[in-house]
Amino acid sequence: HNVSNSTCPCGILWCENHRMINRLRIRNFKSFHNLDLNLRDVNILVGPNMSGKSNLLDAFRFLVQLLNPGPGAALQNAINERNGFWEIVWKGANEPTMSFELEGNATFAGELFPFTYEIEITGNQLGFGSAQKEQLHIVGSNGPCDLIFTDQNNVRILKRANGQEISRLQDPN
Repeated sequence: HNVSNSTCPCGILWCENHRMINRLRIRNFKSFHNLDLNLRDVNILVGPNMSGKSNLLDAFRFLVQLLNPGPGAALQNAINERNGFWEIVWKGANEPTMSFELEGNATFAGELFPFTYEIEITGNQLGFGSAQKEQLHIVGSNGPCDLIFTDQNNVRILKRANGQEISRLQDPN
């Protein structure tokens, strides 16, 4: 447990376990067949042209669009901005599926909450994508909790940390 002498803005002494995103896994997105990246406080991308630096940054932009949507369907907007599902899925994929997984820690009211966010996206022949699996799992003071998950009928369920259901959304695709 590496601790520095500086304090982060939330008041917790900064440590390596306090980073917002500690790990990123990408499967079948653009030039990434299977990427597993451990992140640090400062990350520098270095490499020759066409080595995936811009694709890694675009993966983060894609996830931001999913998690902070504007008007309309966030997933389809993010896919359409990149000219359709077939333009962003890794060309060597045997199945029309890509996935992302983030691991990290979020801070709320001075308390640290480890989290995992996963999304698996499948494309159809028309270039549309749909989330086959989505889950936001946190470990809080009351124990583990799923805030977002997709049930067996492909219904996206949002919950509060106390377990109270907020909404159910059926994927139109």
